[in-house]
Amino acid sequence: MTKFNPWLEQYKHPNWQKKRLEVLERDKFTCCHCEEKEKTLHVHHKWYQKGKKVWEYPNVCFITLCDECHDHWHFMQEQQKIDLYDWLVKDGWDLWDIEHLVVLASFNKTKTIKNFCLEIKKFDE
Repeated sequence: MTKFNPWLEQYKHPNWQKKRLEVLERDKFTCCHCEEKEKTLHVHHKWYQKGKKVWEYPNVCFITLCDECHDHWHFMQEQQKIDLYDWLVKDGWDLWDIEHLVVLASFNKTKTIKNFCLEIKKFDE
């Protein structure tokens, strides 16, 4: 028996469908990573905030990804969290810090996640 999940139900809401279409149109119905146009496309949240509905984010929060790139994005995000967690916990950081570092670092294309975190750490000291 499948459990009811109110969070997943939000993706059926007309407000989400409208937001999804806005993002797909902005990205010209093309994967922003590999530029694929023929595969199934996902409108992916780059981050979530507690208490917000899935459509209550600015469009900059979303990226259009094909199936393959979407799966890869999730895999890399989880792998980065695991690597960062191991590295930063030894240094006294907590999970909340790590989650936010992963989000911030995902927007930085010029540095590795670890180097980005080192810079944040230096700034925070």
